[in-house]
Amino acid sequence: MQVLKKILLYHVTVAGVQKALQEQNENDGSRLESDGKGETVRVGENLTREDRAKNKLVEFIK
Repeated sequence: MQVLKKILLYHVTVAGVQKALQEQNENDGSRLESDGKGETVRVGENLTREDRAKNKLVEFIK
């Protein structure tokens, strides 16, 4: 159950960032897409500071 709460939190956070970007840039959001992966998809192993930073990835694609 704890994992589901974390995943929901990730999605809510990502959706909030998307909404803020839309408002800040007066954009209708049709070109923005958001997805929160949380702990389900990791880039690094979280053993080092560098790995933890990789797992806090925000990606903007043009």
